[in-house]
Amino acid sequence: MLRIQVKRRPRKLKGVLIGSGSGPTERIKYLQYKVNRLIRDERIEGREDRIHEIRGYAEQLLNLAIQNGDSHKPTMIMATNWLKEKELVYKLFQVLAPRYENYTTAFTTVHRLPANYPSTGLYQAVLELKGNPYPPIIPHQRDKSGLLSNILLAAAKKDFFRDHNDEIQMCFPKET
Repeated sequence: MLRIQVKRRPRKLKGVLIGSGSGPTERIKYLQYKVNRLIRDERIEGREDRIHEIRGYAEQLLNLAIQNGDSHKPTMIMATNWLKEKELVYKLFQVLAPRYENYTTAFTTVHRLPANYPSTGLYQAVLELKGNPYPPIIPHQRDKSGLLSNILLAAAKKDFFRDHNDEIQMCFPKET
């Protein structure tokens, strides 16, 4: 058995520093900033891992706003702590909560963006509120079944199988 002695030394984590400092308070400030941007702009872009974390906080804030409304004091305190601009608190309770009160699914969607080459392996993603006024990220797919080429191909396929049905049945007999 081969034994090689390797010195152990602490490894510096990359990407841990957020903002000017580090630690839980800076992380909360970063999350507050991004949730503010999401409520204001209704669409944000960032690293995929952080976007998923922001999504959880935004969903919870919207869920509490829908359930309790602006007359519930703890919900109002939480909204004013997370949303630093007063216009955003108004938008949360008066615009977004009525928009999502009949939703049974998530209020946000996450779309992964294509990787830049060469990349670091960290994907960029877009987090958006459903029903926003912007054009969709994934465009609506047209129904192409009515195109002339597709109609002709479908007819040719039907004719082929009608003409060759006996040959196909000879190759694959039914078991009785």
